[in-house]
Amino acid sequence: MPDVKVLANGNVLVSIPIILRESAGRKRIITDEKKFKADEDPIVLNIARGFYWQEMIDNGKIANIRELANILNVNESYVGRTIRLTMLSPEIIHRAIRGTLPEDISLAKLYKLPDRWDEQLQRLGIAVE
Repeated sequence: MPDVKVLANGNVLVSIPIILRESAGRKRIITDEKKFKADEDPIVLNIARGFYWQEMIDNGKIANIRELANILNVNESYVGRTIRLTMLSPEIIHRAIRGTLPEDISLAKLYKLPDRWDEQLQRLGIAVE
């Protein structure tokens, strides 16, 4: 909750408690009123994009990664890496959505993870509760 004070000289002092958080290499300011917003996080956006793209291929709307990359006018390897995020451990995906991934985790790290979920968690230093 912001604290507003009128100072003796007539100036207004507004104090807002904040949390500084780094997410995907970008610094974020989180206030009590504005909690982590998953829909603004690049990791969450790319995971969602990967699921959407994979669904388009699975449903036959798009033939393959090459066709999708051509439609989107992006590199095939980017599309492939993004779709590969659908293979992340559910624990990693849930933490990304909740905004509780360790701060040093980036998209680049997620792209390089092994296929096995237990190995992914171990590599990222995430202990399952």
